[in-house]
Parts: sequence; C-alpha cells; structure tokens
Amino acid sequence: EHLADVLALRIEGNHINDEIADTGDKKDFYWWFQQRIDYSEKKHGFYNWRHLNSVMDGLKSFAPKLSVANINLSFIKDFELHLLKKGNHPNTVADKLMRVKIIVREIVNAGYMKYHLNPFLRYQIKHKKRDRLRLTHAQLRSLEIVELENPNVVRARDMYVFSFYCAGLRFGDLARLKKENVIEGRLVYQMNKGKNNRSVRLNDGSLRILKKYALEEGDRIFNLDIFWGDEDAQINSKNHIMNVHLKKACKAAEIPEVTFHTARHSVADLAIKKKIGMRDLKDILGHTKIQTTEIYAKS
Repeated sequence: EHLADVLALRIEGNHINDEIADTGDKKDFYWWFQQRIDYSEKKHGFYNWRHLNSVMDGLKSFAPKLSVANINLSFIKDFELHLLKKGNHPNTVADKLMRVKIIVREIVNAGYMKYHLNPFLRYQIKHKKRDRLRLTHAQLRSLEIVELENPNVVRARDMYVFSFYCAGLRFGDLARLKKENVIEGRLVYQMNKGKNNRSVRLNDGSLRILKKYALEEGDRIFNLDIFWGDEDAQINSKNHIMNVHLKKACKAAEIPEVTFHTARHSVADLAIKKKIGMRDLKDILGHTKIQTTEIYAKS
C-alpha cells in the first residue's frame, strides 16, 4: 500500500506546478521541497505529509544548504550511501529517493533544470524484496491464550487478534471504532483509508474480545486516550506505542514479533492458501484497487 501511495504521487506530480508560489528562491532545492510539502498538506493525508517532512529533515542534516544546481548523480549516490550508513533499510532509502525524484521532475517540468541534467535519468532506484511477516493460525492462537500481566500489553494483544478476526483491520480503523459500529453480530464501519464502507461478520473470537471491553467508559471500543482534535498525529503516535506493547506480547507467546499491519498480511496469506481468488481477497481486505491486492499476494 505504501508503494501504491508513492506511485500515485508520481502520477499527480505533473500538476503541482499549477499551484506553486510565484515568489521565492527557485535556485534553492529546499524551496521546491517546501512547495511539495505545502501541496501535500492540502491534497494528501497526514502520512504522506509526515514522510515528506522526514525526508527533507534528513536531507538538511546531510546538506544544510542545497541548490538545484548541486542535485547531480554524485550527490544522489552520496545521499544514498549516507542513508545506508545511518542504518536505513534499502527500501526505506528507495522510498526517500523516490520522493526526491518526484521533486526533481517538478523542477524540470517548470523549466528550472534542463531535462538532460536530471540525475535520475542515469540512476536506478533499487528496491529489495523483503518477506512480510505473517502469523499462522497456530501462532495466532498462542498469542491469544498467552498469560500477560501488563494491561497495555494485554490491550495491544487483544486489538491485534480482533484485527485478524475482522479481516485485517488497520490500526487507525481499530482506534476509531465505536461501540455503535457493532450491529446485529456484524462490525459495520467506514475505512479511513479509501473511505470504503465495510460490514464484517463477527466470529466467536472477536465477540469474546468485544465483551471484554464493553463495560469500559467512553464510546470507543478500544479506549486509547486519543485527543481527537489532532486525530492523525495522535493515532500515528499511538500506533508506534502499541506496536511496542504488541511485540512484548509476541515475545511472551514465543512467536515472531509482529506489528499491527501484519494482521492484514496474515489474513491475505491464509486466504491465498485457501485458494481464494484475487477479487474476493480484494473485497476481504477492503482495497479500492486490485493492483494493491496483487502487491499483497506477491509479497
């Protein structure tokens, strides 16, 4: 899904030049980067905006001042090496360079860099195939029954198991779920990403978890003490914290240490092993495009 987001940015990159400011130092690469950040804040979600800010912060730590004229093949290779030495995964490096590439293309399209000087014409961004962790039914059962003491670890475990039983709910959707979303034995909600309406039949496992949290105060199923006035940033921060707790639960259960998003990969993996077709799997995961489902299948 993250790769699909980047590809979408590439497609719409041709249109940003219609909205950039008329003033500013257009010889300064960071001026162009800031235009992209401002555009993303208006047009995209919090996560794309956050990623762009992170990439620019990393660039500035490597090169505090950076002119458009200095964006050449040597610079791109040096920045790649810098990121790898800092411990970034090759796919993380590829993602950061893809965002730089998009901005360079915008500069070329605006006429502030000659086409043949674009360093990405001679540089191939490299993605490394990485196996996605997923849990088997037996491992999920081990996680479900393991005795845990820390209430935060228990909540993280329960949320992950609930996500799995509900066809791989994303963490953001888990956090947003309200008690009113449970209707006649089904979970009925709107996905935050893609805005698809979903109706998932609740099984015995998910119903046990709902019963466990039904008496908690508040209108949310899982009370995470989120300040909803800053929803996206709060959920992003809470996702990180709950992933830490989830890994503690996995360690106690003696299974691979996973993150919340792997629930979706686990669901996809089991569905494929049961010979469920791509279009049915697309509906199960709530994807808007079958190409996204195919990315899951290939991984």
